Amino acid sequence: MSSEYTLIGSWALLIGKTLDSYGLNGQQLCQKHSVDLSLAASPDHRFDSQILAELWRAAVVASNDPAFGLRAGSLSGPSTFRALSAAMWMSDSLRAAFQRNVDYSRMFATTGDAKLVESTGTLSLEITMKRDANGELLTSLESTDALMATVVTLCRALYRSDFCPSSVRLMRTKPDNTRPYSDFFRSDIEYDAPVLAVSIPTAVADAPLSSGDKELAFYAKQAVENYLARMDQNDYSQQARHHIQALLASAVPSCAQVAARLNTSVRSLQIKLKAQGTSFQTLLESERCQQAEQYLQSTLSIGEIGFLLGFSNSASFSRAFKRWKGTSPAHYRRTTLSVNTQ
Repeated sequence: MSSEYTLIGSWALLIGKTLDSYGLNGQQLCQKHSVDLSLAASPDHRFDSQILAELWRAAVVASNDPAFGLRAGSLSGPSTFRALSAAMWMSDSLRAAFQRNVDYSRMFATTGDAKLVESTGTLSLEITMKRDANGELLTSLESTDALMATVVTLCRALYRSDFCPSSVRLMRTKPDNTRPYSDFFRSDIEYDAPVLAVSIPTAVADAPLSSGDKELAFYAKQAVENYLARMDQNDYSQQARHHIQALLASAVPSCAQVAARLNTSVRSLQIKLKAQGTSFQTLLESERCQQAEQYLQSTLSIGEIGFLLGFSNSASFSRAFKRWKGTSPAHYRRTTLSVNTQ
């Protein structure tokens, strides 16, 4: 798979399994949408995000269930996502499981960035989904439902079957029928949220889990890290992004600098990135945007953040940020701080 934005093949297997649960032929529908489940069963196979997004939407139509993603998430288990599932399910606390989700989220998918956000008495697993140049999500809303349902299913399996999160944030618009969502999550739900999030009480996050097994979790973690190493070796855009990130600490890097670090020519780098559906400038802008979002959660001024990201002045930074996110850095900061302190 050459796209920069990919998902582990296990998602396709989960979609097929969920279709089967409706009495449908999951394998047949997957094949119809260019998803080969025999390839999905291969540990290292990944699918382009757009291909799976189309499959998710087709599954909703075939099942006639707008909440298809919830059922898919509820059917996830300790082996669904291979070593990553095992590492999370063997965690000695929900905090540790959430942290592994953050640390290794690229194994799930490269279409979002996960982080933990802690406020008074609450721990939140928050996922910011990436968008294309037109502001469209790189995945489907059904998959975001499934992702949040997977997290809650994990909590109920490890902690208590009657577990209810403090709150859930979904990116989808409020559906006409909210019953499946309220019945599944059994908590306050915010629709049309800018990010995905599951929030749980800190006391629950830190409660020891009887199912925790540090030795098995260690071996599962090693397997995940080996997987990511293989993934990076085959992902030229990810290697380039790592070098851009490192070079940004001192100045805005050039394509020639990154090419030199990869022991290749500028032309060769450009060709390889194009084959993966991206470009050096796209990766640079994406990395600057991500770093800007992180800096805006600190006490640094807008001017200081712009300087750190290589902009000549705060006005240039503000224009770039508005192009990236559709809003000013000041407004983004106010909105983010307001959400995280609620």
